[in-house]
Amino acid sequence: MNHLRRALAALGAAAALGGGLVALSSSPASAYDDAPCQARYWHDGVDRYVQTCPDWGMSGTNDIPVYDIDASPPAIIGWIEASGNDWYVCQKRVTKYDPYAYGGYHNDWFAYTMADNGKWGWAPEVFFKGGGNMEADRKLALC
Repeated sequence: MNHLRRALAALGAAAALGGGLVALSSSPASAYDDAPCQARYWHDGVDRYVQTCPDWGMSGTNDIPVYDIDASPPAIIGWIEASGNDWYVCQKRVTKYDPYAYGGYHNDWFAYTMADNGKWGWAPEVFFKGGGNMEADRKLALC
């Protein structure tokens, strides 16, 4: 059953990055990020500095897709199970595609992380708590 839920979530996420989005204004939002990432710390398991960030997952699966954003179109390379806060390395804005949209939110900021399968990629910041549409996390390091 979990594989079916992930497959359905992957189809929805792929459609979101595959050009099915409506063009959205890139004007700055005015929301305050009331749930920013925490301070950087050294993660021995991945041999680099990371930050723990409050996040949430897709409805029905509680998963966050992790993308290879250099693929054309971007491809899901793994998932993060988002039952608690997760760690991320840094963030960057990706403007060569339409903003990622899910659950009424949209954003063109992505955070670099390792998926649960061990592959490195980029998670849409749509799944970060706090802040507003089209905003970076207030405290996550820039890539």
